[in-house]
Amino acid sequence: MEKVCGRCSSPVKGSLCPVCGYDCSIKSESVALKAGSVLDDRYVIGRVIGSGGFGITYIAYDTEKERTVAVKEYYPKGIAIRAEDGFTVEPIVSMQKSEFLSGMEKFRNEADILSALSTDTDVIKVFGTFLQNGTVYYVMEYVHGMTIREYTEKYGKINEGQFIYAAGNISSVFGHIHSRNVIHRDISPNNVMVDISGQVRLVDFGNARQFIFDGENSMTVELKPGYAPLEQYQHYGNQGPWTDIYSLGMVLYYALTLAVPDDPMTRLDDDREFQGRLSGIDGRIVPILNRMTAVKVSDRYSCSEELTADIKRAGIKPQKFDIAEGK
Repeated sequence: MEKVCGRCSSPVKGSLCPVCGYDCSIKSESVALKAGSVLDDRYVIGRVIGSGGFGITYIAYDTEKERTVAVKEYYPKGIAIRAEDGFTVEPIVSMQKSEFLSGMEKFRNEADILSALSTDTDVIKVFGTFLQNGTVYYVMEYVHGMTIREYTEKYGKINEGQFIYAAGNISSVFGHIHSRNVIHRDISPNNVMVDISGQVRLVDFGNARQFIFDGENSMTVELKPGYAPLEQYQHYGNQGPWTDIYSLGMVLYYALTLAVPDDPMTRLDDDREFQGRLSGIDGRIVPILNRMTAVKVSDRYSCSEELTADIKRAGIKPQKFDIAEGK
């Protein structure tokens, strides 16, 4: 099978990629699959592009469709280990087998949720799932571009027009996923991306969960410090569309100020520093941002429709991102 670059998936013959200059001899992370590994007889694995508590995501080349994709592998930290063959994933100890299998089923369910959402053009596509190496994988659309964190590190703060554009883009995505009773629950500057067309997109639905408006709402505690709302710190926290709206607001707060947001417990005690960083921001978007990031659920937008309405009323012209020009 043809060797491809672990960074950009271009064909390579030696160690250096002729397109992006990546050194293809660099070894993968110790627990990750080696670059060049082949899954499902068609996906040539490249470098690791993301890892979290439940899995490892790789860039890969689909030799059947001749396209670059992202492949996510179920590899739960703390209970999984890579066998000596370099491929098989298994529980560290036999007592963890039940927990390992339960998590794998949840991982597959998440892929099913994403696959159902993939009919919407502005939601990242899931192309399929498969079992191999004692674990489960799902194949996703690979988004060419950069994360909001990478964008701000390279170009600095976003402006008010970009705030309106980004908030509007993601609010539209929220309209699709929340109407299907799905919440993302893991929004941060590392999974809000600007693609090469300038569109702002939400990626990495690894912690997505279905929710029910009525009845008990017990969910696992999974959060990104500074970007997760108060309810995600609570085992029986009232999570819903407002949870994602808070996290998006914090991502945009970071992009406008370049300051990592305070956690909600700190803000409950003293919110002056958080508010002080908004000095100089256009007064038309400050109320929107404050309502998105309100610590109390009752003070926050309850749904994307409310957020979208205020974005339109702000009267600020949306400004599309331009990666090439850094605008």
